[in-house]
Amino acid sequence: MFWKDDMATGVEELDLKLKELVTEINAIMRNITASRNPSLMMKRIQEIKDCCIEYFSYQETMMIISNYPQYYQHKHSHEQLIDKIDVVTNEYMASAYSFSTSQLENVINEWFVKHVFLDDKMFADFYKKRKG
Repeated sequence: MFWKDDMATGVEELDLKLKELVTEINAIMRNITASRNPSLMMKRIQEIKDCCIEYFSYQETMMIISNYPQYYQHKHSHEQLIDKIDVVTNEYMASAYSFSTSQLENVINEWFVKHVFLDDKMFADFYKKRKG
């Protein structure tokens, strides 16, 4: 996953955090690709989840403070990504630790593209108007 300028929401603090998240996920994915050690790979997948949860928490706090009316739907979308990562993790463990990083990358990329371009930008528009 790569940061593209059209991913920017126009809310500086969100964009900064989102860029950091993309950078962290990419670094972790490189570590996963370089390793075939099952316990290390499980640790790295957990790191991806932790990074996402940290970003989601930051964003959700902004939503609560600004009384965002779509908060629960947006939060649910965040939970869906974590659930999808858990599914990939469970499949990895069930397959005797046979893992293709492309499977995890696809889950993350697909979710992020849809989420950032729709949900995050919708919140950002609301937030900018509210702050405005």
